[in-house]
Parts: sequence; C-alpha cells; structure tokens
Amino acid sequence: MNLDGIKCVWLSLMLSVFAPALPAEEPAKLPILYPFVRDGKWGYIDGTGAWVIEPRFQHCRQLFEGDRVSVSEGERWGYIDRSGQWIVKPQFTSPILGFNQPFEVVSLGKKQGILEHSGTVLLPPKYDAVELLGDRAWVRDGEKLGLFGFNGRWILKPSIKWPQGREMPIPTEDGVSWFKLGNKWGLFSRDGKVLFEPQFAEHVMGRKESEDWNHPEGLDFKNGRAWVTVGKEYRLITAEGKVLVRQPFQGVRPWTEDFYIFISNEGKQGLISKDGEIALAARFTEITRPSEGLAVIVEQKNRKKPNGETDTWWIYGYIDEHAKVIVEPGIYAGPGVSGGGQVQLAPFSDGLAPVWNNSPEGTRTSTSDRCAGYIDHTGTLVIPEQFSRTEPFSDGLGAVSEKIKGRTSGYYYDYQWGYVDKTGTLVIPPQFGWTTPFCRDRAWVLKAGCNPQDHYWAMIDRTGKVLTDYAYVPPEKRHTISEYDWDASPPRKYSDAEFLQKARWRGNLAVICKGDFLNGLADIDGKILVEPMFNRINEFHDGVAVAVDSRGRDDKGNVTFATALIAEEGKILAYDTYTTISDFHGGVGWATHRWTDHRGPYQHEGWGLIDPSAREISELKYVSAGWVWGSGEKYTDNRCPTFYGDLAPVALAEGYQPYGEQVWLQNSWGYINRAGKIVVWHEKDAGK
Repeated sequence: MNLDGIKCVWLSLMLSVFAPALPAEEPAKLPILYPFVRDGKWGYIDGTGAWVIEPRFQHCRQLFEGDRVSVSEGERWGYIDRSGQWIVKPQFTSPILGFNQPFEVVSLGKKQGILEHSGTVLLPPKYDAVELLGDRAWVRDGEKLGLFGFNGRWILKPSIKWPQGREMPIPTEDGVSWFKLGNKWGLFSRDGKVLFEPQFAEHVMGRKESEDWNHPEGLDFKNGRAWVTVGKEYRLITAEGKVLVRQPFQGVRPWTEDFYIFISNEGKQGLISKDGEIALAARFTEITRPSEGLAVIVEQKNRKKPNGETDTWWIYGYIDEHAKVIVEPGIYAGPGVSGGGQVQLAPFSDGLAPVWNNSPEGTRTSTSDRCAGYIDHTGTLVIPEQFSRTEPFSDGLGAVSEKIKGRTSGYYYDYQWGYVDKTGTLVIPPQFGWTTPFCRDRAWVLKAGCNPQDHYWAMIDRTGKVLTDYAYVPPEKRHTISEYDWDASPPRKYSDAEFLQKARWRGNLAVICKGDFLNGLADIDGKILVEPMFNRINEFHDGVAVAVDSRGRDDKGNVTFATALIAEEGKILAYDTYTTISDFHGGVGWATHRWTDHRGPYQHEGWGLIDPSAREISELKYVSAGWVWGSGEKYTDNRCPTFYGDLAPVALAEGYQPYGEQVWLQNSWGYINRAGKIVVWHEKDAGK
C-alpha cells in the first residue's frame, strides 16, 4: 500500500473513533393498509383506494399496520405478510391477535396451543386451556395442570390435579401465579410449586376516593411483595414464599416503592418497609403522599379543659421518602385555614412549603395571633414568619397576606393579599382580597373587601398589574375540567400544576368565567375576545376549539345545545349551525345536525366533514363503520366516524342495518379521505 493509501486508512479510522455516536433511528412506520370487501371477499387497500392485497379472504380482522396481519380463509385463520403471502397458513379457528408479541395463544376448536412470532407452532393446539406467563405458560390438559417453557420443553408436565371449570392460575409481574379454590387464594412459584395453599381473602389496599387511582389491589405483587389477609390479620409475603409480617391492621396501602402506610386497629397511620420493619410508629392521623420528596405528617392532640370537655388540635411535621422525620410535628403549625378554622395540609412546591409559627407546647391559639413563613427541604425557615398567612409557591411566587391595621374580627375582609419571591421580597404588595396561584405568569385576584364567592375577580400579571375588570371567577373554582385523566390506564389524578393549566388556558388564550360554568376567552393581556357564554370550551386543534352553549331551552323545557368553533384569534364560527362537532385532527372535524327532544327518535342523523373555517367538505350523512375490524361490534349507535391514518370508514346513516351476520354486505359503506372524497365504496347487498 502506498503512503497516500495508508493516510486514507488512518484518516478513516480516526474519523470512526472520534465521530460522535448518533442516536439509533426508530424503524420507519409502515403505511396503514385498510380492510375492504369486493364480491363478498376481503383484501387490503392503501390510502388512495388501490388494492394492495387482492380480495380473496373470508374476513380480515383489523387494520394492517405491522409486518403481518391475521386473516381467514374459509373457517380457518392464519397470518399473511404485506405482499399477501402466508406466514402462517390458515389452520386456527379463531383470529390470531396479531399484536407482534413473541408468543400468543391460538385455538383449534375448543383446544388451545402456543404460536411463535416467527410462525412456528411451539405447542400444538390440543390442550384445554393456556395462560401465558412471561417466558412460560400454564397449560391444562384434561384435569391436569402443567407448566410449559417457551424453549419448547415442559418445566412441569401436566400433573397438578385441576378439575375442569376451575379458573386458570393468574400470573403476576413477579413471575408467581395466584390460584383460587372456592373463595380463597393460594400461590404458585415460577416452577409450579405451591408456595401457599389457598387461604388468603380478596381485599382492597385501603384506596381512598380522593387519592390517585393507580394503587395496586390486594393480591397484587409489586417489587416481589404482596399484602394478603387471613381473617383480620394482614400478612406481607414475598415471591419466594416468606411471610415477613403478621399484624392485625385495619388496612394497608402503598406509599412509595419502599414503604407502605399501615393503619392500626386504633385508626392511626404509620409506615412499614417492604422488608416488614416498622419505620414510623402508628401515631399519625394522616400521612400524605410525598411532594418533592417530602410528605406531611399530621398528629392529633387532645387535652381535658376545666369544664370537662376535650380540646382537640392537630400538629404537623414533614418526613422524607425514607421515612426519616425532617421536621418534628409541633415545631410549626399548619399553613392555612379554611371554613370553620380547620388547618389545611401544605405540600412542598418550588422547593418551599408554607408554615405558621406555633404557640407554646404546640397548643392551639387563635389563628389571628400566628405568623407565617416558608421552610426549605431541610426544615430551615428561609422566609421568616412575618405574614398572617402563606400559600404554596407556584411559578416562583407565593401568595401571602397581612392583616389590615385596626381590623380585629379575623374574617377574610380583615386581610389583604400579595406575593413574595423565593428571597421573601414582596414583589406584589398586599392589596387584594384573595389570591390564586400563578400559572404561566398569570393569577386571579379578588377585589379588596369582597366575598371570595362573589364574581369580583380579575387577572393580573407578575408585576401585579390588573389586566381585566373585577368581574369574573377563577376558572379552577368552577371546575371547568375533570380532576382526573380518565383516558389514562388506570385513570390518574392531575397534579395541581396540570389542573391549573387545563382549567385556565386554551392554547395562548386565557379562560375567563362568569356565573355558573359560563366560559369565554381573553388574550394574555386581558383583552376579552370571547364573552363568557359557553359551558365548555375544548382545547385548540388545528387552530380551532369546539365550544358548547347549553343555556337554551326548547318549548318543552329541554336543554338545547348550540355548538360553535372558536378560532385562535377569538372569532366565533358556525354558532348553532351544528348540534355536535368533534375535535379537529389533520385539518378536519366531524359535524352533525343530530337532534332529539328525548321523547322521540333522533332527527337528521349523520356526520360529515368540515374544515377549520366551518365549511362543509362532505355531506352530513355518514356514521362510523368501525365494526369493519372491531371485535364483532355491529351496532354503532350513530357514532362519530374516526380517521385511521389517511382514511375513515363510513357507512350511510339512512337505511343503516346494525344487525345480522354480515353487516358489511347489508350496508352501503366505504372509506373517506380528509378532502371529503370517497376513495372506495361498497353498495348495499353487492356481492352477496
């Protein structure tokens, strides 16, 4: 090799060594193929309506989104690839799920087996039941239960007595399996050995309605641990079959990954570790969920008064996520009062938490005699107790109040509110009757001297400048959104910051409220763009938001709905033109004139496409044809059609037949694109 060649090789080596590592590219998504029918046979079309896989199948189960899909030929199901070639020849009597899992259960009549993703039948479908479990599966053969490994070998040949009709074992994420006998539960190991004979009862792990929904239920394993009950006794067991705790608790629920809250028979709360050690004795009225790594602990105190009555009060402290007490209860009092003088709890936010000073020995005194400040994560008082009340920080500012000189009643109108920054500097001097947290540099404040329930609130900026009239109500006080994300699985509760964002803002516009659930929109400078008239304003999509006005009544007293679109500049479009409009996606939305007075059938059934200017781009005459690949669903109840990729399946609303064995042949239906054009169409009764 000559010198120039050596230099080239050396240079290429250096470039390969010192070149920055590039992130791995995600595999490109394959274009969706859509099931369609011709002459009674099914195949697949692309987004233009052209045939990609000619129709020759009895039925297609679903959209073709991956590298294979389940189809039937005659009465048997198999897999095809995107060219229409068989990966798994039709041999099963039920559709293959086709979710690209490494293994799946397949059926042949009433018998089941296991299919590999490659198409190899790992376990022939000749067994009575199969339940997948990680890298193995429970298999019932007659009245015997066994354990089959995905390496193709039996871990435990069917030998466990298991009568027909008895529920199959239920696998857990820790590899063990629950099994039921009567109304009691036992536990199998990963290898099919009985760790616990059936003895445990079903229970719920103390979930409260006000708490997050993602608590595991009783008999669920988490990190190798599960709480079970035997009579009135709670037991903490491991996936290895050990019993770590036996205690007569009232209840147990998760707290962090390493600890649980337990409730003693006296109703007090404490913390117990996942290894069964009591980390915090049960002496607290409440232990909150950690916020920024710290949780509030509440302890109840009682004493007899000279007249024989019992005086009760509460003291507060903080613990970290390791159950270590950071602030002993009683050093500070709770940070605020609500109706009736009940002290509220204050989680940390923006690194600080509001606290009051305390009276000698933690005894309760008048709230008007206390002063409030802020502590940091170490429990150090970083903003001295100099205010009448302090509220949690948000967007770098915390609301504080000062008592008006000469006022003595202690009611809300004796105080004025402003805001401090994290140094304790008053950036907005106390001047308002009440305040709300900042969100996106805006907050709502009450006019001084007014009742907080009255509609005398205004929006301010971070300098304290009042941007609107004192004529509104903070949006979050009218609960304009649900506090839960119901679309999550399981549903979850929004954080305070998420809740404020969703309640107060639609895109770059601020929600303004009047009266009961009347919403409008203002720009960031407080200019009113849409007067409060809608009971609901959705998020902006494709430059428009759907709004609904339900103030109207018909001549029979029924509520009437006037739907509209609101453009981002605040212009109201198509007010009362349609009864319902869907949120926009991909530049189009679905609209309908559907109406009923709740005493008769629906009128003007059918949906059509509109653009963001509310111009109709298709006739309003369709219903969803989602039953094409749905799990046997035939009746759509006039549901709004839905786009999948480029196309939406639609059927004619007029004459729609929801019942029958082959509704796709008894109805006129096809696919529509976002331009409102039907790309393929099947006429009713064609091909029968």
